Amino acid sequence: MEATLTLIEQTIKEHEQIMAGIQTSEGIANDVAAILELERPVEEFVVGRLDDRKQNLKNLHKSLEKVDKALNQHFEREEKAILAVFEKRSKSLALAFALLLEEHDDFRRRIRRSEEMASELLGSSLSREVWESKAYALRAHIRHTRKHLEAHATSETELFRALRKELEK
Repeated sequence: MEATLTLIEQTIKEHEQIMAGIQTSEGIANDVAAILELERPVEEFVVGRLDDRKQNLKNLHKSLEKVDKALNQHFEREEKAILAVFEKRSKSLALAFALLLEEHDDFRRRIRRSEEMASELLGSSLSREVWESKAYALRAHIRHTRKHLEAHATSETELFRALRKELEK
């Protein structure tokens, strides 16, 4: 049982780490948008502004890759080891947890789509207007993903705490 409690605590901590990674990605996406805002008035005078955008997009892509890897490892642990604990201990909690597990594929798709959007911006020669529109869309996509993931992690954490109480009885 001690190993199970440790697994639950580890998973709760992972939620916090993953959220920090998502917030970093969102911050980088916001930086891309901020650069667009900053460069408008000085467009003709800023040397290397395209390089700044490209570097920010490279940073965003790296951040998204880290988040994707961490999420996949985390989800796999939840979908196997943690679900098994729920199923052994509490059918009602297991059902609630299973519903949350259904959201994992959506998160995987959303992160993959964010990576695709960042790659498209990085490798394209779009007009400024189209590029800006896509950059803002990427920022909104990441922000929505982060908010949804926060709600998901909060719900899971509540179930983990309920399971922990059940195990400590």
